[in-house]
Amino acid sequence: MKHAKLLSLGGMIISAEEADYSDYHRLLICAHCHELVFFRRGFTYNKSSNRPGRLGKSQESKFIHASFYAKTGFKTKDLEVYSLSVPYTTQDVSTCKDVIDNYTSEELEALQRESAAIRLNTLTTSMWDCLKTNLAVNLNTWDEDLKLSQMKLMKALAEVNKLGLDIIEKYSPELLIQQLHATAVILEDNIPDIRLLNSFAKGKDRSWSLHTKISVEALEVFLTPSMREVRIRLLAVLCNIKRLSLFALIDEDITTLEWKDSFTSYLITQVVLIFLTIDWLKVLKVDSLPTSNTNL
Repeated sequence: MKHAKLLSLGGMIISAEEADYSDYHRLLICAHCHELVFFRRGFTYNKSSNRPGRLGKSQESKFIHASFYAKTGFKTKDLEVYSLSVPYTTQDVSTCKDVIDNYTSEELEALQRESAAIRLNTLTTSMWDCLKTNLAVNLNTWDEDLKLSQMKLMKALAEVNKLGLDIIEKYSPELLIQQLHATAVILEDNIPDIRLLNSFAKGKDRSWSLHTKISVEALEVFLTPSMREVRIRLLAVLCNIKRLSLFALIDEDITTLEWKDSFTSYLITQVVLIFLTIDWLKVLKVDSLPTSNTNL
């Protein structure tokens, strides 16, 4: 099959031509019958293959039902894990390829819009929980930091928090997204050397472009009016005394243009890093497999 449904990100449709990443194992299902599927990378038969009659011929990348592997006696560690917890569909899967490979561009776009709507709903209701999983900044102190910033004796800290909120809310979303893309390129080139990205480095074939795309989607939701409370919580942590001291932003005249430029650069960099160090595939994974054979 040319397409499969990702058991994450709201059920995003993945093309076999683009499915070149190892961390989709155990996350792909058939978009028609909902059975688990495996990705098989395309290849060309060479002299070492045991099928000399096919020398030079190519096989396209495709998705194959788990039940096919089970019936043929093919053994994989993933298949053993699946068979213990997930029943194979009783539906005749032979029809799935015909249905899915004949999806029109309009049908594929409709499926992608549906998955995007599911992601939007999840992000809207669970944004703070998602942010707390980031690998760049520990957000567990947000409550204490927020209370401290609201104390009358901490007037200067309150002013910094207010300024930070104004910067984030008035900063051009286009420029912020542009900065995220630029940072993503830098991170992608250095993932193995960055300790906080160790979990990303484990899957060297990870689709970083997909990860960046979902990070942008989440950032856009974060910038909407309904997320103001989330922004306030995040700013409370980013503007606490410890972090400001760490980045040499404390004990300075906050009214100077130089300080505001440094503070703005600090905030934008931190926000971008937070969104790029969230494993969206895991955070937006559904709790269980669908059992219905109803089409999407």
